[in-house]
Amino acid sequence: METATPLIQLIVKKVTQVNVVSMMYDLGLATDEEIILLTLSNAPDCCETAMS
Repeated sequence: METATPLIQLIVKKVTQVNVVSMMYDLGLATDEEIILLTLSNAPDCCETAMS
């Protein structure tokens, strides 16, 4: 995951026009679920009206 972090941040920035502040990754060993949690610097423009 550490090697993919810069690429994921770049993709998120390109799509949302918002910077990634932090990332967390977790893997559930029993269920093989993978979760990536992104904290963004602010809400993307596409979500501003939906959140109002």
